Amino acid sequence: MGIVTDATDVFYNTVPSPINEKSQKESNNSHLVHRLSRKCDVPDNATWLIYLVKYIKNLVFQSLNLFGQNRLNKYSTWNGIRASGFSIDQLYIPFSGSFVRTVHQGNNTRFWKDIWFGDKPFAEQFERLFRLEQQPDSLVKDRLIKVADSVDWRADWNWFRVPSGRTGQELVDLLAFISDFKYTHNPSDEWSFNLIPSGNFLTSTLASLINEKLLPANSNNEKTLRNNLIPQKLGIFIWRAKLNRLPVLTELDKRGIDLDSVLCPICKAVQETVNHILFECSVAKDVWLRVSRWWNTSLSLNSSLDDSFLGRINSGNNTSQFSKLWQSIEWVTGYSLWKNRNNLVFKRKKDTGPMILHDIQVKAFEWVSNRSQKHRLIWSQWLLNPSVFDDHG
Repeated sequence: MGIVTDATDVFYNTVPSPINEKSQKESNNSHLVHRLSRKCDVPDNATWLIYLVKYIKNLVFQSLNLFGQNRLNKYSTWNGIRASGFSIDQLYIPFSGSFVRTVHQGNNTRFWKDIWFGDKPFAEQFERLFRLEQQPDSLVKDRLIKVADSVDWRADWNWFRVPSGRTGQELVDLLAFISDFKYTHNPSDEWSFNLIPSGNFLTSTLASLINEKLLPANSNNEKTLRNNLIPQKLGIFIWRAKLNRLPVLTELDKRGIDLDSVLCPICKAVQETVNHILFECSVAKDVWLRVSRWWNTSLSLNSSLDDSFLGRINSGNNTSQFSKLWQSIEWVTGYSLWKNRNNLVFKRKKDTGPMILHDIQVKAFEWVSNRSQKHRLIWSQWLLNPSVFDDHG
């Protein structure tokens, strides 16, 4: 059985790095869950482990550079995990110290090297004493022998020599420090999450803690937007954008994140806000102009979040299905602009206006074609005049 040195061993190493192939990503996730389960002494199918791996990878990894972290020299599962743990800590969430060892029988917790009583391993807290230990990986049950079936214990040491002088004083201090420790009748030691009273890790709790730091508190109870022609993640993205809940640099700066600059990473001329990155930046204006030409319509380049993404268009076809189709294009456009911004920030990859337009055309065609029987789209026609379609399917 693997035993972790401390909680940081496991939870600074929890998020796999981005991988393009879905099968490889799933394999890496399964491998990571298995390794974590061995280190934490829980089953492979422990729900909190599985969701922790998936959740932190999706939510945190893309924000690493915004928190002052250098990009990883080598993408790997454990490097990505470690960086993500540091990123959460820098949001003033004590994540790295939130997983603590709760000792019941002392049967799988190391006395000197694990954090199980106090906030530091005894190997660090009582260094001189630790250097005299003949078995540095000894368990709690090896050093604190249970008295019969009670919760009490007696100390049992294995020194190279009898502690004396300063080392002897450390032993006195150690025994005084752990004098209140009692065993329990639970069968095995376990990890607990000390950021919530129950000690049980919940991904929703971690999500709430991160959102409190990254996102505005007042959401006005607005409902998530929906359009069944495209994936729900785009509706969530637009909903967050309208509530000013995207992690743009100005919002991160307001929450105490130490950044080198709050200027737009694309134009580097204006502070980055949600409205700027989606409408006002030179690249955004260029993309919206190309989309309007593609659809043979006129769009206001002075749009804002309040009057956008509603499916309104100047066209002779004003049916509800047509409006929904146009709304899907608006949402895909906003999502693609945000994706382009993230590619520049995290991968140093910057696409041109024509490249972003092509990405919009491809994604919208695939999503709408696969999700609606009422829109019979032909690729060649889609590229030339997407406003002409059969909506009587």
